[in-house]
Amino acid sequence: MKRQSSSRRVRKRLRFERLEGRELLAGQIVISEFLADNETGLIDQDGDTSDWIELHNRGNSAIDLGGWYLTDRSDELTQWQLPSVTIAPDDYLLVFASNKNRALAGQELHTNFRLAAGGEYLALVEPDGTTIAHDYTPAYPAQFPDASYGLGAAAATTSLAEADGPVAALVPSDASVDDVWTEVGFDDSAWQQGQGGVGFDVNGSGEDFSSLLGLDVEAAMHQQNSTAYTRSALNVADPHDFDQLF
Repeated sequence: MKRQSSSRRVRKRLRFERLEGRELLAGQIVISEFLADNETGLIDQDGDTSDWIELHNRGNSAIDLGGWYLTDRSDELTQWQLPSVTIAPDDYLLVFASNKNRALAGQELHTNFRLAAGGEYLALVEPDGTTIAHDYTPAYPAQFPDASYGLGAAAATTSLAEADGPVAALVPSDASVDDVWTEVGFDDSAWQQGQGGVGFDVNGSGEDFSSLLGLDVEAAMHQQNSTAYTRSALNVADPHDFDQLF
C-alpha cells in the first residue's frame, strides 16, 4: 500500500482524440486514426507537417496491403493505391496524406490527396476496387488543428481507492510542502484525517451536500484559501500493471 494524491486516476494509455460516432466495422484493417489539420505535429521526411492517416490491423493474421486503396472521394474508390506492405497483427501503418504521391514499399508513403480540415469522405478500399473495408461516411466532421480523430481504443478502468475510504487533507498556509507532498514516503499524519469526500458546504441553493463530505475543511478554506491537498491510500496488488498515473 502506498500514498498518492487522491486527485489522480489510473489509465492504461493516455490518448487524446475525438471519437467516431459510428460502430466499428467488421473488417480486419481499419483507418484507426487520422490528422486532417497538422500545423505543429508529425513531420515527414521533407520537413513538412503533412496530414496523415493511420491504418490498424486488428486481426490475428498479417495482411499484405499491396493493391489496396485510400481515397477521399466516394466516386473514385481507386484514387491512390498502396504498395506491397505487410501489417502484422495489432500493428499500424502510417501514410502521409500530402498529395506527394509516393508509393514505394519500404519508404515513407504519401497519398496523392490531402485531407480537408472542414470534413470530407475518407475510405480504405480492398484490391477489387469496390469493396470498402472501412470508411468515414458521408463525411468526417470539421477538424481542429493538431487534434487527431479516429476510432476509440479499448480501455480498462480500475478503482484503486474507495469513495468513502480514509483520506488526509491539508489546507496549506505556506509553500513548505508544495514540492514534496505527493511523494510516496511523505508523512501526512499531522494533516486532518477522515473518511470520504473532502470539502465544505455553504451552498445557498437549499441543496444539502453534507452527505458527500467525510472530511470538512470549511474552517480552514472558506473565504481564506482556495487550495486543499488530499492524500489517500491506493490499493495496488502489482504496481507493474499500471504504466501511468494522472
